[in-house]
Amino acid sequence: MQLYSTDPVLHPPQKDMLYTDDRFVEKFYDLIKIISPPYAISVDGLWGTGKTSLMKFLQKELEKDAYPTFWFNPWEYRQTESVVLAFLQCFASAHMEALDSISASGKKILHVLLESGIHTGLKFITKGTFSLKDIQNYFQSTEQKLPAYRKFNNTIETIRKEFLALIGQVSKKYNEKPVIIFFDDLDRCLPEDTIQLLEALKNLFVTPECNAIFICGIDTRIAKQFISKHYGEIEEIFAINYFRKIFNLTISMPYSSKVYNLLCCYIIELFEWEDGGNDRAEKLARIIYTGGLQAQIYSIRKFYNIITNYYIFLKFNPDYIAEKSDDFLISLLILKEAWQPLYEKLIRESFRTRSAMGEFVQKILDTNPLSEEQKEYLAQYTEKDNSFSGESLHTWLTKYSTLA
Repeated sequence: MQLYSTDPVLHPPQKDMLYTDDRFVEKFYDLIKIISPPYAISVDGLWGTGKTSLMKFLQKELEKDAYPTFWFNPWEYRQTESVVLAFLQCFASAHMEALDSISASGKKILHVLLESGIHTGLKFITKGTFSLKDIQNYFQSTEQKLPAYRKFNNTIETIRKEFLALIGQVSKKYNEKPVIIFFDDLDRCLPEDTIQLLEALKNLFVTPECNAIFICGIDTRIAKQFISKHYGEIEEIFAINYFRKIFNLTISMPYSSKVYNLLCCYIIELFEWEDGGNDRAEKLARIIYTGGLQAQIYSIRKFYNIITNYYIFLKFNPDYIAEKSDDFLISLLILKEAWQPLYEKLIRESFRTRSAMGEFVQKILDTNPLSEEQKEYLAQYTEKDNSFSGESLHTWLTKYSTLA
């Protein structure tokens, strides 16, 4: 067995039972076929609930039917001056033939952006400094190389027209099918980058005659927080209306009762147990799934992380007796994944006092502002009839150094 990242961008799953039986991807695909572009769709879901996987499956289905698609993750370009320019440069670079075609008709600014972007990238990789003066000088030198280049009195309007022309040229190559553009991990970006891209969607890309459909994976709740903060802690209704102004449709990630089955499959694949492997996997999955729901974990990625951390722990501690129905280790790993700062607080407190869990957890409950979910989860350590309350976290950390 090889241990690999569960990030669907790094290792796209070939099949995911979360979407196969209920044909969610197929229904999404059927919806796209009747949409009249330009159009913007947000795929709403908490971090780790499978937005990327869903969009990757959808992209694969679209490409099977000869739709032009383009994938852009703005988080990867968070260190650039502008994620919007990074998107334009990446999109132009992916469609050089179409770009050359529109440039031949006198539309040159995207070519300039692409060339300057390459130049900027080389400077960034080599740790060189690149000032606004450098950019100005480079644009001037590029202007001299392009005989048909004209000064742009309205740069934004020019970019809009050229992007529209480039989209049209790409679409023409695919029998006028709309270009499907995916934006992933918008909610992982810095607020200013997210707002910048949302503004561009509203004002630059989703414009009349643009034969494109934009599909954005984003936690709507986080996006509205970004909007509210950007505009000076405005009322929530403004953020809601702002979001609706950008996206024509929001599709929520489907809730699936198959998460438990998915965890079983992952455990079987990872642990490779021989004798009674399926029964052991089901037992472990049940413990993790039940405890995770108690800690308000709904992210598939977080469940995977708990299983992976448990697997790594056993690799370092092969003598550990695992899979008890009230496994203290698993309860700690769930707590760590659900609320990392709270877990670290428990670790620090355990080094200050060697008392049993019940005693010092009660102290944390009494002296720290916690959410109701956190209080409810921590309460299990304070119940006298629960075996966890008598455990010493300090002893565990001393015995199993990899736990911290």
